[in-house]
Amino acid sequence: MAVTNFLALIRNTASEQVLETTLGMFFQQLARTSEQHGQDVHCSVGVCRIAAADGASLGTGRADGDAIGSVDFDQCVAQADLALYETKRFNKGTFTVYNYDRSQPAPANIRA
Repeated sequence: MAVTNFLALIRNTASEQVLETTLGMFFQQLARTSEQHGQDVHCSVGVCRIAAADGASLGTGRADGDAIGSVDFDQCVAQADLALYETKRFNKGTFTVYNYDRSQPAPANIRA
C-alpha cells in the first residue's frame, strides 16, 4: 500500500462550516473517483486552521523566533501534521482541525 502526503492551502475558510463543507466535498469526490476506477481509497486529513486575525501574513518564520504579525509556516505545517496523526489514531478517513497556536513551537520530532 502506497502512502502519499499532500499539503493543501485552502483560502476563505474563516468559518468552521465552510471548512467542513469543503472537506466534505473533497471526501465525496475522492470516494466517487476511486469507485469509478475500482479502487477503495481512503484519506485522513490534518488541518491547521489560521484564524482571520492571525492570517494576515504567512511566512517561513524568522531566525529570532519573533512571528508577531505573521504565521510561522513551518509551525503551521507541524500542527497540521499532529492533527493528521490524531486523525489516523482515532478517526481514520475523516479530519481533525487544530487552530493555529502561535504559542506552541513545532515539536522537534515533526519535520515540516
